[in-house]
Amino acid sequence: MDDCLKSVESEESVIHLSGELSQLLKRGGFWLTKWLSNKRKVVESVPESDRGASVRDLDFDHTLTERALGVQWHVTPDTFGFKIATKDKPLTIRGILSVISSIYNPLGFVALFHLSAKTLLQNICRKQLGWDDFIPEEDLLYWKLITSKASDHSKNGTVCRRTLYKAGQNDTPRDRTPYQ
Repeated sequence: MDDCLKSVESEESVIHLSGELSQLLKRGGFWLTKWLSNKRKVVESVPESDRGASVRDLDFDHTLTERALGVQWHVTPDTFGFKIATKDKPLTIRGILSVISSIYNPLGFVALFHLSAKTLLQNICRKQLGWDDFIPEEDLLYWKLITSKASDHSKNGTVCRRTLYKAGQNDTPRDRTPYQ
C-alpha cells in the first residue's frame, strides 16, 4: 500500500482507529509508518519512529505541504492544492499530450483544464499534423489561455478538504446546508 487517507469526526476516534489498524496489520507482519495528521494531539499519540519525517518536529504555526494520492495536502489549513507543469514542453501535439498525460486528477480539482486541453488536442489531431509540427496560431492562443488560467489556479487555488454542516434536529444529509 502506498498512501491511506482517512477522515474521522474526532481526535479520539482517529487515535483509536490508528491503534487498532496498527495492531491488526502487525499480526500480518506489516508496519504502518509515516503517520501524519493536522492535529497535534493525534501526531503526539503516534510513536516518533512511526511518524512521517516531516512531522517528527512539526511546527503547527507553519504550513507543511505533503503529497498524497497525487495531490498536495496543506496540512495545517487542511486544504488540497494542485500544480500543473506546462513549462519546457514543445508547442506540438507531442508536447501538449505530454502535459495532459502528466496530470493525475483523482478528485477532479483540475477537470476544467483537463477537459479543455483534451478537447484542444482532439481538434489539433483532426488537422492531421505531425507529432512534432508546431500547432497553428489560433490553437496556440487557446493553449496559452487555458495554461495561463491553470497556472493562476495552481498558484492561488486550494480546495477545503472538509465541508462543515450546520446540524439541525432530525436532519438528514440531504437537508444539511454548508456553512458559508
